[in-house]
Amino acid sequence: PSAEGPLTNPATQGFSFQTYAPLRITEYNCGYSNEPCPPGSPFNINFNNALDQSTFDPAQFTVSPAIPGVIVENYGSSVGIRGATIGRTTYKVTVSADVQDVFGQKLGKEQVLEFKTGSANPILNGPNGGLITVDPTAQKPGFTFFSINYDSLRVRVYSVSPTDWPAYMNYLRDYWNNETPPTPPGKEVMNTNLRIGGEADSMTETTVDLSDLLSNGKGQLIVVVDVPQGIVSRILGNRDRSVVQSWVQSTQIGLDAFTDHSELVAWATDLNTGTPLQGVKLSLSNSQVSATSDENGVARVDLPSTPSQLLIGEMDGDLAILPNNTYDYWGGSGFQQQPVSDELRWYVFDDRQMYRPTEEVHVKGWLRLMRASPMPAWVY
Repeated sequence: PSAEGPLTNPATQGFSFQTYAPLRITEYNCGYSNEPCPPGSPFNINFNNALDQSTFDPAQFTVSPAIPGVIVENYGSSVGIRGATIGRTTYKVTVSADVQDVFGQKLGKEQVLEFKTGSANPILNGPNGGLITVDPTAQKPGFTFFSINYDSLRVRVYSVSPTDWPAYMNYLRDYWNNETPPTPPGKEVMNTNLRIGGEADSMTETTVDLSDLLSNGKGQLIVVVDVPQGIVSRILGNRDRSVVQSWVQSTQIGLDAFTDHSELVAWATDLNTGTPLQGVKLSLSNSQVSATSDENGVARVDLPSTPSQLLIGEMDGDLAILPNNTYDYWGGSGFQQQPVSDELRWYVFDDRQMYRPTEEVHVKGWLRLMRASPMPAWVY
């Protein structure tokens, strides 16, 4: 019977609990399985108990062969090891006997675990979408991309002008929304399958020479690097749609633009030296707005009432563009006048921070009216 009364428990009651077990490694894998996995995948080691963060030392996990830039991290009862692993390689991770869990128990015995990396998945990287400007100091203008485990890639180049920019924005928007990718705007001036060298599972740098596609080393192009037709993605199981593509301009004119609600200030400079360029004809696309840069490379123009997507600079047969937006998904953005209106600006403060219940709160401050005008006028 309890101290509260004479009734006894009508049935036996049982309760269970579990004591912690000696620390041990329960499983380990590379990526998500212990099968050969792509290089770069993390090595995972799982323990039955959470490890003690205060005594955890990455040096307790050594890898052979060594991984450049290796990072060893503890996540409770698991340890992740990641870095620039090499494909088709067997790595041995030695786990120190001094690894300790939150209960003060040590692993007690050094253990060696094996991880095997397989072949790297094909990768294609480089400038993608938007606009890039060729290095003005390069001996030959080119387009550089990086790949892993591709024997060949298709390279297409299209000659374009500023009037093709809106169509280029539409092309980027529609590219991933169609089973059959659309064709870029402009005139096709190259279409070839390029043989890619390099070692298996290693990053290979490839530069497409654009010299013969430009006029005296200057011009505007769209470059598309993708996978030849018929190649199936090892990851997705369907057509490999990896791609690197960008609008590429080769020019010696550097353009900068600064705007407020009604005016655009353009600055033209020499890309090689950074010196201001005088005499550059500056204009806004789809508008009658134009000006010529002064001795400081500066020109001021009134913004148009309708959007203009590009600032265009021309001098001595050279042309450069500066988009307002390099990825205008919905369209309609651009350099244009922005409506402004009067604004109220508040500044309010009290006599101190925290108040007790029933206390009076004292609030002071001021309010300013900012007039909408080229030079802000304050009214108190």
